[in-house]
Amino acid sequence: MSDELQNAQTLGKSQERSVRKGFEGRTGKKDTPKLPLWIEIFFVQLGLPDSWLRVFLKQRKTFKQGFAKNKKPLQYTALVIIALSYCYPIVKQSIHHNHCVLHSRKLVKSKMSSSESISESVVVAIANRYCNGGDI
Repeated sequence: MSDELQNAQTLGKSQERSVRKGFEGRTGKKDTPKLPLWIEIFFVQLGLPDSWLRVFLKQRKTFKQGFAKNKKPLQYTALVIIALSYCYPIVKQSIHHNHCVLHSRKLVKSKMSSSESISESVVVAIANRYCNGGDI
């Protein structure tokens, strides 16, 4: 009797497995992996050549390997670039302001009569005020 019970249990398990397999087959699980969206758009929908895909995937693989090998130097380089791009507008504004002061000094000196004697620091102050929105 125990043999019959054991056979019935194994038969029940095998039927349960086949039912599970049939159910999984209906849910849409496939053995092939789904393509990434960018491949689907560029190479399937737009029809770009497959040779481009191969070249791109090879370049991507070498880039990932190179990035993994040179991670620290690339991080330092990115940090320097970010620092320079942060400071560049400040430097550019300072250069522009210095040019404005130089040209304003020349303008102030030309408008003043030669008989007036004003020190250079006063001329620079007047030029600086003009560059910051004042009048001469």
